Amino acid sequence: MSLKVYNTLRGKKEEFIPLGGKVKVFICGPTVYDYSHLGHARTYILCDCMVRTLRLNGYDVNLIMNITDLDEKIFERVKEDKVEYKVLTNRYIKALMEDFKALRINSINHFFRVSDFVKEAIRQIEILLKKGLAYPSKGNIYFDTSKFKDYGNLSKQSFEEMSLRRIDMNREKKSPQDFLLWEKADEEPNWEAPWGKGRPYWHIQDTSISLSVLGKQYDIHLGGKELIFPHHEAQIAIAESVTGLKPFVKYWIHMDSLLKEGEKMSKRRKNYISIREALKSFEASSLRLYLISKPYKSDMEFSEKELGRVKEELNLIRKALKSLKESKNKLDLPLWVKEIENKFYGALRDDFNFPEAKSVLVEFSDKVLNERKNSSLLNPMNKMLSVFGIQ
Repeated sequence: MSLKVYNTLRGKKEEFIPLGGKVKVFICGPTVYDYSHLGHARTYILCDCMVRTLRLNGYDVNLIMNITDLDEKIFERVKEDKVEYKVLTNRYIKALMEDFKALRINSINHFFRVSDFVKEAIRQIEILLKKGLAYPSKGNIYFDTSKFKDYGNLSKQSFEEMSLRRIDMNREKKSPQDFLLWEKADEEPNWEAPWGKGRPYWHIQDTSISLSVLGKQYDIHLGGKELIFPHHEAQIAIAESVTGLKPFVKYWIHMDSLLKEGEKMSKRRKNYISIREALKSFEASSLRLYLISKPYKSDMEFSEKELGRVKEELNLIRKALKSLKESKNKLDLPLWVKEIENKFYGALRDDFNFPEAKSVLVEFSDKVLNERKNSSLLNPMNKMLSVFGIQ
């Protein structure tokens, strides 16, 4: 069975066929002005398990993540805390790496700060200006969305529908849906550009990294569904306008949100639980198994009761694993193992159906405990566990 993924761009499941030998993947990273929370953890653990699945299926994957260290929320926090910009961003980047290590999110090959790619952002803006696809306005630079006919394809919106969703509020723009590429800024950090001092804005920050590191086209872009519009829509417009090549990304894969009391967990709503706070009460393996226990394209309501139920499943899995490690019997594999493996890997290949795969792993563990101990079952079990990053 071939691997199938749901591609937001096409609005359907498609067979995964890489563009070339190495599978190039980009994941949207966090804005580093505070500690990451469980909503972030769900997205990143799902992405981690997706890449583990790709590698288990024999793909050579290069996964990169941007770290957004240029953002208005960061500059506001700098003023609030009365601390230097670099001190603040370094503090929360360090915290992010600690959280990832604690959660065993270890499939990412490289992390890149957007502040290290400002020159590339300026170069891309120069190309867009030269092509007449961007325009200046009082020190800012905007992308002219009327010049990009495919704008709206990813979010499945018409030009009229997008006009109702104002972004980057500014009366100096030609159209409501035009988006910022460069923001005028006199205060530091800022950079000198041909059109004046300022900073690259959110959307072009990511393309400055992806086009530099992964090239003009790559296989997969991963991120939360809230980024589809305008962020990912804007990235497509920038990249395809700069390079002249389509598609910029072959497969767009988006995850739904973690909710708390019916609302998306977020720093803005102040309804979040930080990763490090959660790890004081729950171990990493429990959190990992819990956060992949609902389909990735569905919102998930945080529930300590459900987390406790998943912990019981984890205890069953560990009990089975312990019995196999202690076994001295190395027997032939039972006939049911092949059936279990087909169900487990079939679920993974069916658009990363981790909840079904988890259920199969629990079924496998139950069978282990109800049969004669057989150390030969250890390898198939460890292989399944490797997908979820469970210890």
